[in-house]
Amino acid sequence: MSNLEKRLNSAWLVALLASSLTACGGGGGNDAPVGGNPPAPVPAPPPPPPPASSGPPLSSTVTDVTGEAAVGERYWVNGNTSTGGQGSPVNDIPCYASIHDDTHTHISIILNGDHLTFPDLVGTPGNPRCYYGIHTRNGSGLLHVQTGFSRTLTLGDVFDIWGRPLTTTNVAGIEGLPVEVFVTDNGTVTKVESDWRAIELTSRRLITIGLGTPLTEIPNFTWTD
Repeated sequence: MSNLEKRLNSAWLVALLASSLTACGGGGGNDAPVGGNPPAPVPAPPPPPPPASSGPPLSSTVTDVTGEAAVGERYWVNGNTSTGGQGSPVNDIPCYASIHDDTHTHISIILNGDHLTFPDLVGTPGNPRCYYGIHTRNGSGLLHVQTGFSRTLTLGDVFDIWGRPLTTTNVAGIEGLPVEVFVTDNGTVTKVESDWRAIELTSRRLITIGLGTPLTEIPNFTWTD
């Protein structure tokens, strides 16, 4: 074999070997290895925070009104006014000889930081006495609310039986002051921006009406049903 033939054969072998290495991936390319661990899963987003209270904080001081002792400073006389319930139905709520099944809602009225006593005998006029489906005892602010009535009783019913106004400019005869109204359910305070008369008298609800100076905390009450 001549030298020329030897050189041609050598070049052909080199080319054949290079082609084989490229086909087998031996060229050391940048392809990712086959197999291996999958990418880590994206962590789930954290749960949303609980809804924030929309009012001042609830007081850490809890007043027990189970015995229905008077709370606050006396401002109004006891009982209904002459324009309130005098025995005839008010907002289709009768005045009964007695009521045995009731639940309780608490109402507070605070004037420039001073807690006013909610009057005794609201909703209990007459002699002999009768009892509207909403009535009070002893000035504690605890409202006795009839259960099983044909509709839900409301804050507007309280003021109508009492015979006093509840508007944005006049709360029970106190006029011309800023008014804030809050409800507290299970420790959560919510500001009621409008339609205060429609606030429902649900079991263990606290209703707080602030007049004048803005409230810095919501009074906290408890009782044994």
